[in-house]
Amino acid sequence: MNKKVLVILSLLVIMAGTSIIYAASNENTVQVDEFEFNIPDGFVENVTAEAVNEKTSSGGVEYTYCQKLFEKGLFEAISILVAEYGGYEVTDEIVSAMGGEKTTINDVDGYLGNESGIFIFSYPKEGKLVTITATDKELFDEIVIKE
Repeated sequence: MNKKVLVILSLLVIMAGTSIIYAASNENTVQVDEFEFNIPDGFVENVTAEAVNEKTSSGGVEYTYCQKLFEKGLFEAISILVAEYGGYEVTDEIVSAMGGEKTTINDVDGYLGNESGIFIFSYPKEGKLVTITATDKELFDEIVIKE
């Protein structure tokens, strides 16, 4: 009987430890549309700025997007946008036309641009456009999850 209790207690301790490690490793992971991203420590989501399946158009092309905004103090921010362009598949060629320098971050190929001190990393993923905007270029290494 004592061996059974010990085995059960050991299994419970292992399961609890695994749950804690899993929760700690996913603490800063968020989902925008169907894709996951890491949010660096200290950034807090501005839930009033969240967009879910919003429809709009640009240049006569309609698209649907999801977006989340994270802030740290008054001067640091991260915006993650995932857009789907109806019947159009977003490709590397389309994203390159948006501008920026061809860059690879965590094995993800995309284009890095800078507009007035705001950094933009855009790339195609599963036919959608992913655009991450940040006030610090170094944040992309933490945000983009290696594929």
